Amino acid sequence: MTASAESASHVDDDGSGQAWAPMVYAQQINVPYHYTAGRVEAAFLRGLAARRILGATSDAGVLVPARTFAPDGSRTDALVEVADRGVVQGWTVHHHAGVATIWGMIRLDGADTDMLHVLDVAADKVAVGMRVVARWAAEPVTEITAIEAFVPE
Repeated sequence: MTASAESASHVDDDGSGQAWAPMVYAQQINVPYHYTAGRVEAAFLRGLAARRILGATSDAGVLVPARTFAPDGSRTDALVEVADRGVVQGWTVHHHAGVATIWGMIRLDGADTDMLHVLDVAADKVAVGMRVVARWAAEPVTEITAIEAFVPE
């Protein structure tokens, strides 16, 4: 673990008037975890393996991906299938290890919320309002990677 002091100083909140420099610690924290999908989430993941995208109904509309609770904290109702295509609502480019990945917020046809997923389109071609369709993985899996990416329709 290494520590460094930033050059800017700050006045203490305790009213003492003494200046202090924040310490920044660079370290890696490994936090292993296991995710256990509940009934609704498991149905969503099984749907992906069958090349179907499921949403959950609530007073807020159709929520995709399907989830147990609506934004207001109430339980969702029935599961419904939505289209595997929709409209890009927003996007960003993430750069890591020399690779640029485009992430999009996609409103699938039949859904009332957006789904975050990878877009396989050049950054200079992607646009809000662009229609996209899921490109399914060759092998079905019960993971979000069952959809490799969304591509222009």
